[in-house]
Amino acid sequence: MVIHGANGYLPCELLSKRFNKRTDAYGGTLRNRAKFLLDLARLTRERTAPDFNVLIRLMGSDRVNKPGDEGWGKEDTVELCKLMEEAGINCINITSGSQETPEWSCPPYFMPDACNVDITSAVKASGVKPRL
Repeated sequence: MVIHGANGYLPCELLSKRFNKRTDAYGGTLRNRAKFLLDLARLTRERTAPDFNVLIRLMGSDRVNKPGDEGWGKEDTVELCKLMEEAGINCINITSGSQETPEWSCPPYFMPDACNVDITSAVKASGVKPRL
């Protein structure tokens, strides 16, 4: 089972401070902005066998670097990965980029090799170890 929470899909929009201006239980703190995705992960885990793998695809960074922008960065991703692990996710797939920066989502030839390793390295260094 794969849950797609990256690259501008609804979960990604809710996670971003840049787009999510809600003042209810789905806005504000990272945990609140992640509520939809966490609920989805928990419900999926509850309805599947314990040995059934549940993978989530997350955006590691929107790669938008504008002054004053409240975009999504790797520090947010590290914290979200910890929450996903607690919710029972077995595997985390990290991508980056958004509608504004699609070259990061599917890097073409002119992007440097391993251009997203900075994010995956930060997640790995944080100690997140989803179990497959």
